[in-house]
Amino acid sequence: MTATTAPAASKADATREQLLDAGERLFAARGVDDVTVAEITRAAGQRNGAAIHYHFGGRDGLLEAILDRHFARIDAEHLARLDALRASGSMSLRALAAVAVEPVASSLETESGRAFLKIQAHRSLAEGGVFEQPAAGMAAVRTEFAAYMPDVPTEVIAERGRLVGLMMHQRLGRRADEETRGIRRPSRRLLVETLIDAMTAVLSAPQGDAT
Repeated sequence: MTATTAPAASKADATREQLLDAGERLFAARGVDDVTVAEITRAAGQRNGAAIHYHFGGRDGLLEAILDRHFARIDAEHLARLDALRASGSMSLRALAAVAVEPVASSLETESGRAFLKIQAHRSLAEGGVFEQPAAGMAAVRTEFAAYMPDVPTEVIAERGRLVGLMMHQRLGRRADEETRGIRRPSRRLLVETLIDAMTAVLSAPQGDAT
């Protein structure tokens, strides 16, 4: 690497991070569809109107990069917790619900994480509850849920999954907004335990007559 290459790469990296930070803030505040590329570029302090296209290929690529910032940690935590639960021999529906909820809820601990949760809340409404995520961890948790309930039809599990996914993302997104605005609420632990209890109750509810 030449002496002139390193500063150029460093500047490109800095620009990329500024765009990620600006996009994350604006998407969290207003939703993905209500923010323009030009607004993000200005908020990032960039004069080059093509910066987002250059670094990310467009707004969708920017969103994907923002989500990937958080999915990497959440995915690793889902897999680690699931492995630990399997090894413990104490598998239960509630324990699986805790594995699903806690890594996502821990995003409340940082400003960037709270922005991520607000973005996910916007996305969950726009996409009807549970949206596809490129994370192996959550996919493994869903597979474990299905294996734990072998007598429940796949379509029932899927519909309940959409409901609990919407519930989790909306409540965590709302809590992130409350914390951002300084609104005092009961402890995060109470919120997490309530979400785990609610997810367990929905997934384990007796089946009605769908005929």
